[in-house]
Amino acid sequence: MTTWGDPYFMYHSTMAQIAGKTILRISENVLLPYDVATFSTALQSMLSDLKGEITTAGMTLNVSPLEAAISRFTTAAGDLMAIKEALEPGEWGGEQEAIVNERLGKFERGFIGDGLPGRVFYKHRRFSLFFSFFFESGLARAGN
Repeated sequence: MTTWGDPYFMYHSTMAQIAGKTILRISENVLLPYDVATFSTALQSMLSDLKGEITTAGMTLNVSPLEAAISRFTTAAGDLMAIKEALEPGEWGGEQEAIVNERLGKFERGFIGDGLPGRVFYKHRRFSLFFSFFFESGLARAGN
């Protein structure tokens, strides 16, 4: 790591801090502190950017299946967040809270895949795209 990936161990230190704070936050809450509605906002923004790039490039591409998938996701995320917000910790008992936590956990686990080709230890799809760019662009070797 001192030569290729994280020579000053800044990434490792940052990830340890994030993991520690996440564990503390999760342990203090009855419900997992995820806001899945922010993902739908981000997806809609990325779709808008994609449409702009397609238009700028003068291409024709049918993005309606992607729009439909984002719409379904947005609806499901909104429904889950409405249920979560309606729950007052301890008010409904453990069963409803467990169901919401299970759904939130499944949402996060949905990002876990087989990993990058040749780097199967990067299994989280959200972060593996960054690492793919980082390693293939030569930034890792440059020590940046």
